[in-house]
Amino acid sequence: MFRAWILPLLIVTGIVSGMPALAWAQKPKKQPPPAGAVFHLSPQFPKYATCDIEFRHPEEKKWPNFLYGKPAQAGTFTYDLQAPSVSLVLQFDHLVQKNGEQDRRVLGELIQPGQSLPMTLRLTKAEPFQKVKIERLEKGKLVTKEEERLPVEGELTVQGKKIPLRGLMQVKYIYGKNSDTPETVALELTATIEGKLLGLSDPLASGPLLVRAGCMAYLKPPSGAK
Repeated sequence: MFRAWILPLLIVTGIVSGMPALAWAQKPKKQPPPAGAVFHLSPQFPKYATCDIEFRHPEEKKWPNFLYGKPAQAGTFTYDLQAPSVSLVLQFDHLVQKNGEQDRRVLGELIQPGQSLPMTLRLTKAEPFQKVKIERLEKGKLVTKEEERLPVEGELTVQGKKIPLRGLMQVKYIYGKNSDTPETVALELTATIEGKLLGLSDPLASGPLLVRAGCMAYLKPPSGAK
């Protein structure tokens, strides 16, 4: 005689008479977007800020600066492993801690007391995904992993100065409930820029600075979002 717990176990694992396992016994594998999927950015959706940018000294010898904002106009990111495309303009017009000690921050000499430092990031070109080695801390240890990144090009505009920018963009997939294909992507750019091109003269800020910028893009924006 089967014990009470044995038969349910055999049904779930599909052992009894070739019976298929129950559907919920295996979680569906998450898939990347289909080739040609277009994700949208809009200054109207969502209502809250969806973009941010930060500047850091590579050795943390000065405090970083953070700004946030929204897309300046409608934009798109088209997913395709071999022929991706990006066309977006991000406006960062809100400075975090604008009343703080700006002389201790990397962009401090460009910032007037109590004022922001509006800037615009425009990305216009993307190349096929490539594998790159990324170092990160995991459980207190520095590990190196191979991950996919998207080479992109564009320009950063600060106080009328247009600085060419080239970097690597990570595409993170965000899935809706019960969906195995992403409905949203988080785009995160990392790049290096020379501080002197921004107009910085401080020896600790005029050299290479690390730049990270991020935004969200949506597969199906609400009707009326432009």
